[in-house]
Amino acid sequence: MAMDISTVQPTRLKRRLDLPLLVLYGAGIAIGAGIYVLIGAVAGHAGVYAPWSFLLAAAVMGFTVASYIELSTRYPVSAGEAAYVRAAFQSRVLSTLTGLLTVVIAIVSSAAVALGSAGYIQQFVDLPRSLIVIILVVGLGAVAAWGILESVIIASVFTLIEAGGLIAIIIVAVHTDVPIVAALVNAPPIEDVAAPLSSMPVRSRTCRVT
Repeated sequence: MAMDISTVQPTRLKRRLDLPLLVLYGAGIAIGAGIYVLIGAVAGHAGVYAPWSFLLAAAVMGFTVASYIELSTRYPVSAGEAAYVRAAFQSRVLSTLTGLLTVVIAIVSSAAVALGSAGYIQQFVDLPRSLIVIILVVGLGAVAAWGILESVIIASVFTLIEAGGLIAIIIVAVHTDVPIVAALVNAPPIEDVAAPLSSMPVRSRTCRVT
């Protein structure tokens, strides 16, 4: 007896993530990679103007966040950037390339976070950095394979720990009279930014008319 295809109900994925978990997951990415991992490198380049670097990065990131908010409401699918490119240019090739580039970006970002985390772990465990990175990648990969809800819950717990650490640092800074407000008010001098640009060689081009 042939089965009537019209009576078959489409299979839907069960929604297991709610708004608080998604907020904690997104905040954890920003706090973990953007603050705990990169703060030392940013401070090494920007010095006392490191807070301004983070404020500028936040302003630039705001445009990206606004774009994702608009696009995700128009195209509520899991393909993300690949789906947006497909809808804009109607090109499967560009959509595939965008998806592959997204995978590459995720790999590079994961590597940066793993290396940064290994640096913190080395303060407590005397192990080679490469071994710590391997353990982190394999362990977190196993958690991700365990389930989306379980992995996001664990990530949310780490987010709360990271946020608690930042709050503790702010409280200690306030009680030790660290000039936080002065660092934010003291804007970087324009001369220090313009000097390297003015010293860059300028290539002159001549046009020959025949």
